[in-house]
Amino acid sequence: MLDYPQSPDQKSKKACTHYVRGIFYWTLMREFVTTGMLVFSILFGIVVFTQLIRFLGESVSGYLAVDAVAVMLGFSAVTSLPIILSISLFLSVLMTLTRCYRDSEMVVWFSAGI
Repeated sequence: MLDYPQSPDQKSKKACTHYVRGIFYWTLMREFVTTGMLVFSILFGIVVFTQLIRFLGESVSGYLAVDAVAVMLGFSAVTSLPIILSISLFLSVLMTLTRCYRDSEMVVWFSAGI
């Protein structure tokens, strides 16, 4: 659908709205990614460390060979990735939006019409 002819004021208004939405989008994505990476690394570290302790305990008890500890740790880390990624995605979105509301950024975005 063509919306010609347009006055220069209408063109600049659409460009400004597009520009503001782009700023909003990239700011929000940057917050999601940084928070998500931080949450993922913490959760992944906790899971790998607890699995390492469990496998070392089994190795000392004689249920698991010492050579197999690293292999089992790698397999358990890969197995737990989908759960950790899902939880970290949820927590990063929740933490980012909570911070935006707490810092009153959402009020600014809503007043800008985004």
